[in-house]
Amino acid sequence: MVLALLKINGWTQEHLARLLPTTLGTVSAWCRSKAMPSPLACVSLTRLAKTIDFKYALPAAAPIAPERTRT
Repeated sequence: MVLALLKINGWTQEHLARLLPTTLGTVSAWCRSKAMPSPLACVSLTRLAKTIDFKYALPAAAPIAPERTRT
């Protein structure tokens, strides 16, 4: 979602960091899959995506199957 927000809007990581607000290092880590957004950051990202009609900007994804538990 983070990379898509950047690409679709032509934003820099620094710009997204200011919008959330968070640090450039944090956004960079998300983009490199070195860290995952916190629950609070996910809420902020979702709100931001809704303000730009993000759901219509990406192709529909296949649903993810639930993880199987070992018994």
